[in-house]
Amino acid sequence: MGTQLSLSVSLVVYDLNEQELRECIGSLEESIQRSREIGIPIDWHLTLVDNGSNQVRLNTFINSNVTVTHNQSNVGFGAAHNQVIAAAESELHLILNPDVILAKDSLEALLKLLINNPQVVMVGPRGETGEGENAYLCKRFPSLFVLLLRGFMPSAVQAMFTQPLAHYECRDLDQKTPTIGVELISGCCTLARTSVLKQLEGFDVGYFLYFEDFDLCIRASRLGEIAYQPLARITHYGGNSARKGFRHIWYFSRSAFRFFTRHRR
Repeated sequence: MGTQLSLSVSLVVYDLNEQELRECIGSLEESIQRSREIGIPIDWHLTLVDNGSNQVRLNTFINSNVTVTHNQSNVGFGAAHNQVIAAAESELHLILNPDVILAKDSLEALLKLLINNPQVVMVGPRGETGEGENAYLCKRFPSLFVLLLRGFMPSAVQAMFTQPLAHYECRDLDQKTPTIGVELISGCCTLARTSVLKQLEGFDVGYFLYFEDFDLCIRASRLGEIAYQPLARITHYGGNSARKGFRHIWYFSRSAFRFFTRHRR
């Protein structure tokens, strides 16, 4: 590639874990360097959006490629990312969570898929847990039953319904080659065409937390294909929203109601 590829990155921070964030940014920098080494020249910039009271500590991350913006209150996951998307002048935009570690060649695999497949508007990686197991970040459109089963039921009950869970989690997808035309990918790490995100006006801010990534995928799929790239690997330390306490259960339930009332199957 002769000309530089412009990449903007947005990362929203609420409850700051400095070590976790440094590891995340470090893995991003290594993945960008790897992409440059194999011939993808990237001009990149990361914006950290402070949704908590972390501005002083986040300022230590500022450098020529990293800036920090501060919100006076927690405006929500989607609204915070939208602030960066609206201002971006890049070709591609990476939506990233601070609890994600990218493998060195992960960005390379995501970029190549978008570069070589102009019909693809968004792509997500294979996610792995801290123990190295598949986190199944790629999903099919859920039923309310599956969401309740996956989020609130003990493993003994889940074991009785392995087939619907496996279908929802796309466990049948090839883990050695990309799949173009999937339904849903996780917002913890999504690479998208910036022009598409702008056309969609980013995330629906009606979702304060949870389901905003599913909603974005459904709207984006009207403009092009969504892809899953298992050759791009990340470690994701998040998840288990229903086990994070009552407040998260409330956010999850409210967003689920909004999602199912807007997207019926």
